[in-house]
Amino acid sequence: MPGRLIVLLNYCRIIISVVCQGVRMTNKLTGIKRTTNGELLEELVRELRHMRALVREIGENVILRREGEIETVICNLDAVPPAKLWAVASSLLHDIRNLRVKPAKGRLKDLKGLNELIQEIADRVISAQDRSTDTSKGRQGGEAAKNNTTA
Repeated sequence: MPGRLIVLLNYCRIIISVVCQGVRMTNKLTGIKRTTNGELLEELVRELRHMRALVREIGENVILRREGEIETVICNLDAVPPAKLWAVASSLLHDIRNLRVKPAKGRLKDLKGLNELIQEIADRVISAQDRSTDTSKGRQGGEAAKNNTTA
C-alpha cells in the first residue's frame, strides 16, 4: 500500500511540473488551449491593450457628447428673452464658478459633477425659454381678445 501511495505522489508531481512548465494547459470552462506561459502572457497583454483602446474611445465619445450639450445650451441662450436671461444668468454663473474639479487627476466624480451641472443648466435654460414662449402666447391671445371685443 505505501508503495502505491509513493507512485501516486510521484505521478502527481510529474503532472504538476508539466502543467507549471506550460507544456499543455487547457481551461475546461472556456475551452482555451495555451501551449506556453509566453502565449498566455501575450494574449493577456493583447486583451489589456484592447481594453485601453476601449477606454480611449468611450472617453472621446463622452467628451464629444458633453461638448455638444454645452454648445446646445449656448445656442438656446439666444432664445431666452433678456429679462429672463438676466434673472437666470446670475445663478447659472454662480453654479458654474462654484464647480470644484481637479482635471489633472481624471476623477470620475469630477465627470459626474460636470454631467449633473450641464444637465441642470440645460434644464434651466429650456424652462426659461418655455416660460417666455408661454407668456408671449398668452399676451398675443389677450391682445387678440381685446381686438375682437373692440371690433
